[in-house]
Amino acid sequence: MKAVIVSSVKGGTGKTLAAVNLAYRLKKKLPDKEIALIDADIDSPNLAEFIGANGGLIGVDEVEKKYIPYGWNGIKVWSVSLLTDKNKAISMRGLSHQALLYDVLTNTKWGKVDYLVIDQPAGASDIFKSTIEFLGDNLVGGIVVTLPITETDCRRVIKLHLLNEIPVLGVIENMAYFELKVGRGTRKIKIFGESN
Repeated sequence: MKAVIVSSVKGGTGKTLAAVNLAYRLKKKLPDKEIALIDADIDSPNLAEFIGANGGLIGVDEVEKKYIPYGWNGIKVWSVSLLTDKNKAISMRGLSHQALLYDVLTNTKWGKVDYLVIDQPAGASDIFKSTIEFLGDNLVGGIVVTLPITETDCRRVIKLHLLNEIPVLGVIENMAYFELKVGRGTRKIKIFGESN
């Protein structure tokens, strides 16, 4: 299995959208390969909204006591947002986050997985460190998602990858501009500043 993490220092940069698109494009490009997607943001999970699903979709095999991931477009998906109602508040301590992530990785009926994409929570918390530790040599690199206004934060998360010997596979600068139709033409509006 080859695993890729998608991360940023700040929330709201579009990490989940990038992770969903990465898993989706991998499945389209490599239809014979098994792709899995984990939303590791335990306290603020929102993957269900991005894939147009509701809670209660992840099952449990009562005999083996293992999670059964949700299938979306041929991708095996796990997120707390697929376990419970989207309006339910979730708050856990760091050790509980680590235990749940380990449980998801080891006690889910994944079957064969060729490529795993993990949508990390914002920041460099215990989950970031635990993900690196749990994946070991399966972790081939990370993708950093940023905004034009968060250049310093982006540099920090890149340095964090390098300090942990995680190759940076790419940087996605999200929300660099939007195009406004003006007459017959368009005008780029850069609401978060100049691109870096």
